[in-house]
Amino acid sequence: MINPMKRAVRLKYLQLLRLNDNPHSIALGFAIGIASGALPVMGIQTIVALPFVLLLRCNVLGMAIGVWWTNPVTFIPIYYSEYLLGTLLGSYPRISFETFSNQLSVIKDFEGLQNLGGAILIPMALGAIVYAVILGPLSYFGIKRVLEARRARRREKRAKREALKAQSS
Repeated sequence: MINPMKRAVRLKYLQLLRLNDNPHSIALGFAIGIASGALPVMGIQTIVALPFVLLLRCNVLGMAIGVWWTNPVTFIPIYYSEYLLGTLLGSYPRISFETFSNQLSVIKDFEGLQNLGGAILIPMALGAIVYAVILGPLSYFGIKRVLEARRARRREKRAKREALKAQSS
């Protein structure tokens, strides 16, 4: 049996590959989604990313798939790694994963997020900005390359089929 998380990731990847738009538009939308998904604003990441996608006229569905990487299952470990990076960069005191997880799991709204306090929120935001700045461009170039290669392979297959069809006629 396939792990449900692995299956979900594969599904999102296939959905991304099958989007009907040019590779630049899809990859840019995806990169904006990845960058926005890194930000510690769980629940409104799509709203944060949408103005950028509309302004840059790139693929909205690509953005939605990119934002998905921080979901209810993955957000605590991702945010904790951002928090750890932020504590390293800003010389903040560090708390354990268990304490971090307990504090984040009780948040119900934006006010709850604000109540985390600067000792957690500032290093987490600092790490999130670093993640967004690094992962956004990396995902753009990676996905664009994958999409272009896939489309080139499909063109080659189509040309071969048409050549065989022309030969048999």
